[in-house]
Amino acid sequence: MSDRLLSSTSHNVAYWLGWGLSGLAIAFCVMDAIMKLLALPFVLEASDRIGFHGETVIRELGVILLTSTFLYAVPPTAMLGAVLLTGGLYLRDPRLRAIFPWRGSQAQPS
Repeated sequence: MSDRLLSSTSHNVAYWLGWGLSGLAIAFCVMDAIMKLLALPFVLEASDRIGFHGETVIRELGVILLTSTFLYAVPPTAMLGAVLLTGGLYLRDPRLRAIFPWRGSQAQPS
């Protein structure tokens, strides 16, 4: 009986910890997107140093980030949002590509 209770408790902790960490990531991404959309001076300066020049480019990145974050926040589209937020990292690793059935089930070229 106590093993079942312990398992249920650890499941609840893991469940809520997962939601909390996701919420933290979503809050950070929304804050970043809003700062980009507002084109704050320090954002423009920092972005210019890493090669993203111009207010228009920064605002477009803000829209892309906000859209991707929204997709990540909605459970049915969370996987798509995660892929967009990571820049398509799943394309580099065959184990991650296997998560997507439409990608993993295609015949490999011979």
